[in-house]
Amino acid sequence: MIRKILAYHVVAILCCLLSPCSLSAETRQLAVSIGFPVNKTELLPGFGDNAAQLARMEDFLSNIDPETIDIIHVDGYPSPEGPYRHNLRLAEGRAQALIRYIAEHTAIPAEKLAVGESHLSWEALRPLVEDSEMKDADTVLALIDVALADQSEAAQLDAIGRLQRLNSGAAWREMKRKLFPQIRYSQLSVEIIDQPEPEPEPEPVIEPVIELIDTVAAPVTAAAEPEIESYTHLYLKTNGVGWAMLVSNFAVELDIAPHWSATLPVYYSGLNFFSHKVKFRTFTIQPEGRYWLRHDDEGNHGLFVGAHFGLGWYNYALNGKYRTQDHNGNTPAIGGGVAVGYRMRLAGRWSLEFSVGAGVYDARYDKYVNEQNGVRVVSDRHRTWLGIDQAAVSIVYAFHVKKGGGR
Repeated sequence: MIRKILAYHVVAILCCLLSPCSLSAETRQLAVSIGFPVNKTELLPGFGDNAAQLARMEDFLSNIDPETIDIIHVDGYPSPEGPYRHNLRLAEGRAQALIRYIAEHTAIPAEKLAVGESHLSWEALRPLVEDSEMKDADTVLALIDVALADQSEAAQLDAIGRLQRLNSGAAWREMKRKLFPQIRYSQLSVEIIDQPEPEPEPEPVIEPVIELIDTVAAPVTAAAEPEIESYTHLYLKTNGVGWAMLVSNFAVELDIAPHWSATLPVYYSGLNFFSHKVKFRTFTIQPEGRYWLRHDDEGNHGLFVGAHFGLGWYNYALNGKYRTQDHNGNTPAIGGGVAVGYRMRLAGRWSLEFSVGAGVYDARYDKYVNEQNGVRVVSDRHRTWLGIDQAAVSIVYAFHVKKGGGR
C-alpha cells in the first residue's frame, strides 16, 4: 500500500512538471523515501538508501528560491504498538531530525521549517486491513473507525486496548507482524509560491508532498529540539516447575539492549516432602545473560540463548540411609552453564517462557544419617557435578520502564 502511495505521488510530480502551468504561481513537488533505524529518530545518511534519497531532496530544494517558500511542514505517523505518548514523541523526533538536516544542508531558513501533525497512522492501516485475510478484519476495521473519529488520547488508548484484547491478542500479533511495519512513515509538505511579479490576489497554494518511508526513530541532538524519552522493558516471572517441586521462586529480567537481557532468578525451599526423610531444601541464585533472536518495540522475545552463573546452598535426602548437605551448611555449590529457551506472547503484557540449561558445579558436602539430628558420617567430601541445572516453564508479566530523555 505504501508503494502504491509513493507511485501515485511520482505520477503527480511528472504531470505537474511536464504540463504547462496555467497559474501565476508555480508549484513543484518530489517524492522520496527515507529510512530510520528501529526505535531511533536520528537521521543517518548511510542507513539503507538514505544517501541517494537525501541527495535527490537536496537537489530539489536547491532549485527553489528560499524567498518563494511559504512554509515546510514535516508530519510523523507512528504505528500503534508500544507506549502511546512515546510513539508520538518519536514521531515528533523524526520530524525534528529531518528539519535539522534540511536546515544544515540546504539554503532553506530554519524559520520556514516547522513540525506538523503527529498521530497514529490509522488512515494507512485501514486499507491494509481491508486487503488482508485477517479472521477478525471486520471488528478491527470498526475499532479503527472509532479511533479515526476521536483523536483524544483516551479514545486512542481505548481503541488500542480493545485491539490488543481481540481474540486473545491474535489479531494484534498478526497486524504487528505483517501490517505495522508498513505504516511507520513521515510526510513532508512543502508550500511554495513562486511569484516573479507581485499580484494583488495570489492563487491558492497547492501542497506538494514528499513521502518518507520510516522504519522508526530516536532522539534528535539540536538544543532547540524536544527531549525524546526512551523505554526499556522489565519482566517479573515465576517458574511453575519449581512450584511443582515445592520450591518457591521469583525472577526479574531487564532488557538492557536490543537483543540482550539480564535475568536473576531466586529459588528457596525450607520444607520436607511430607516426611523428614525426603527433602530438597535450597537457596539458589542463577543470574543469566541472554541473547534474543527477535526484538521489536515491545522488547526481546522468541528464541534465546544464555549463559549463567550459579550459587546454591542445599540439604537433600531421598528416603535413603543418608542425607547430603553443603559442607558445614555454609559452602554453596558454585558453577555455571548455558541455556536455551523460547518466550511466546499471550494476551496483553503476559507471556509464557520455556527454558532448559546444563552446567558444571564444584561442590563440597557432608553426609549425615537420615534421621532427626542424625550424626555426620562423611565430612568435607569434594565432587564436580555436571548435568541439567535449569528447567523452567514460567509465567511472565512485562512492564514498560522509562529510561530517561535525550536530545
